[in-house]
Amino acid sequence: FYLYSGGEFDVFTDHCEKFMWSKGVEVSWLRRLQNHPWRRMDPVEAYVKIVPAMFSVAVNEDGKYCSLPIQEMSDRLLAALLDSPIYKRFHGKDHMMVISYYKGEQYASSHAGWVHALANMSIATHVINNNYISIPKDLRQPCRVSVGHQTRDPATIDTTPPPNGPSRSLFFIGQAYGHSYYGSRKAAMVTPVNGKHSNLIVASKCYPGITKCTAEQLMPPPESQNGQNRSNTVGCCIENGVPYSSYINMLKDANFSLNIKGGDAGSSRTFDAILVGTPQFIVSNFFMATYAPFSCTVPWWRFVKFLDDAVFNRKAADVIEKALKQMIPQREEMKRLQDSFRMDLLWTAQGSLSANNLLVQVGKQCMHSIFVLATHVQGNAHIARHALHNHLCVA
Repeated sequence: FYLYSGGEFDVFTDHCEKFMWSKGVEVSWLRRLQNHPWRRMDPVEAYVKIVPAMFSVAVNEDGKYCSLPIQEMSDRLLAALLDSPIYKRFHGKDHMMVISYYKGEQYASSHAGWVHALANMSIATHVINNNYISIPKDLRQPCRVSVGHQTRDPATIDTTPPPNGPSRSLFFIGQAYGHSYYGSRKAAMVTPVNGKHSNLIVASKCYPGITKCTAEQLMPPPESQNGQNRSNTVGCCIENGVPYSSYINMLKDANFSLNIKGGDAGSSRTFDAILVGTPQFIVSNFFMATYAPFSCTVPWWRFVKFLDDAVFNRKAADVIEKALKQMIPQREEMKRLQDSFRMDLLWTAQGSLSANNLLVQVGKQCMHSIFVLATHVQGNAHIARHALHNHLCVA
């Protein structure tokens, strides 16, 4: 890959803080590319050209992390890009850019100049849909891939599992009311769960008519005399939320994370579960198609239990009971496999391979035709055939 740098190409990186949060993947992405062994300083030697924009940081909290207005930075970077002979060679079709926050995606797609540039590029976003970046139908539609979310630095989080093993069967905390797309979450909140399991399934925001959780309900349940936990906390709400450290402790104290879709097919809780080593039940029919990052590299279906959200909405209790019965004997293998892909998925981990995997995903999914064209132009038909043969991963 070739990473644009110098002059106006550094306008975002020179004038914005490297602020880290779950949706700010650009910061980790660009940092990891600086001294990457795949980087080429001569663009002729690179298949993928990377535009170092940081739209997500620039729009976060009304631009407080940048010393220049986003409009100025955006215009300066775009002018430099459109004037570049590297861009002009294939009209940007061998270029890619990461925009990992939906507000950054909305800003870029509202800028007339950027819309035409984005239409030719490959775009990596937190989820693949048209809700945030909408390219007019009369333009070429960009190839889109997912980058997911990122966790806090694993070195700063205590991920040690409970000494006596998890005390809960399932754990979910998140918004569950107020929008129609929370249907599956609401179904979980009103589900009578079998008493032989101890679950913590609660809403992170209260609405009128929803019972508030007590402090005792959020504590790890006592163990009964026969060795089974009998305490369920399902359907109440936490009025003021919980600190991230408490949330992490609840998550790692569960056999499984109940990861239920909201407005998007996936969320940061996917990566929080990977961070602490808790296997996942995912209730989201479009998780693989629109959210799961790096499907060319990471076989999600081997370590995740997917639950059909339409069936879940109708009979959540039966679905949960059946899934627990099937997967509790397989939990340790699920955990082992999920842990084995930890470095592939955690952007913030030392030694992370996420940047490598994103480059592979874009290369295989989005740029096979450019590989073929570029290698023919350079007179190497053998490499062109090899590139086409390796076009294996298509969303």
